[in-house]
Amino acid sequence: MNENEQMSSKHSLYIEIYNKIKEDIILGKYPPGTFLPPETELADNFYVSRITIRKAMQLLKKDGYISRTAGRGTYVENIPTKPQQHTIGLILCNIGYSFGLRILTSVERCAAKHGYHVIFKNSVDSSEEESKAINDLVALGVEGIIIQPVHKEFYNETLIQLHFNKYPIVLVDRYFQGFAIPSVSTNNFDAAQAAVRYLVDKGHRNIGFLSSPQQNTSSVQDRIDGFTSAHILLNIPLHEGNILNTIMSPHSSNDEATFRKDIDAIKEFLLRSTEITALISSEFTVTQLIVKALHELGKTIPEDYSLIIFDEYESVDPPIATHIRQNQEEIGRMAFETLLAKISDKMVGNKIYIPFEIVEGTTVRNL
Repeated sequence: MNENEQMSSKHSLYIEIYNKIKEDIILGKYPPGTFLPPETELADNFYVSRITIRKAMQLLKKDGYISRTAGRGTYVENIPTKPQQHTIGLILCNIGYSFGLRILTSVERCAAKHGYHVIFKNSVDSSEEESKAINDLVALGVEGIIIQPVHKEFYNETLIQLHFNKYPIVLVDRYFQGFAIPSVSTNNFDAAQAAVRYLVDKGHRNIGFLSSPQQNTSSVQDRIDGFTSAHILLNIPLHEGNILNTIMSPHSSNDEATFRKDIDAIKEFLLRSTEITALISSEFTVTQLIVKALHELGKTIPEDYSLIIFDEYESVDPPIATHIRQNQEEIGRMAFETLLAKISDKMVGNKIYIPFEIVEGTTVRNL
């Protein structure tokens, strides 16, 4: 993990801790006047440094939830009585610099403007954690849920049942085929087409696409379909074997054995498809694996392979990667506005697409 990733990881950690302690205060685990555990104990409980805990405490103090007294500790403030605060839930598969963090902060910022409190849950791309998060949020009485569904073969039954019960739900980053559940995302089909067109304009005609399996994940499926259709529209051949969509590491919870298997699969893919001059990576973890595989093969970017990726990735060498930038701030804002409309029983669109852009870096060369 490079310096930028470490900084973004620490940033997301203290926000998660802030949200968790704030939630505990609001729900009465720490009533007004009671003392919070010492920083050392909180650091042990959350498996983080005291510096990270201290940043969360500073934010809680700034927002009026706690006060700190020298020699005594940190206690919960008497939050002024006011009308019951509206609350929504937000569930993301993961949260990081490349994708997720700016959606969270955008939703929280928009919610605050409308007098809403956000309870955030991280499903870590686990079906079990996703179901638990949904049930927990419903039990807490949230008025609606914004969710990035996990990558799996079947849609979450609890989520589908809530939809049939008219419970306000908005999906982000992906949609459920066959269900009229509102979704807010990038148009991944168009984005993949644009990536191919960009590479073709640079002289590339033999392009590889690397991703995890589709498995009912619309964002991945749409990117593969866009990649395929671009070849037809641009009248360039799509060579058999130029798509590798069996990479499992994005959904394996840091399993080193899976990482190794995927790196080897990418190396085999590149050694087999020797005419490829450019690669499109579908997501952050896939990009990490590509960079590692190329390093082991003694290949460099962009001298040997040009590379265009979805979302920012700062540790590509050279440091600025040509990428599809998804407007996460706008996705978060529109997801909240759509959920607010659903809560108010207003009509909303089923698929809301947020514009993307190709940001030019130094990872694509002209042929």
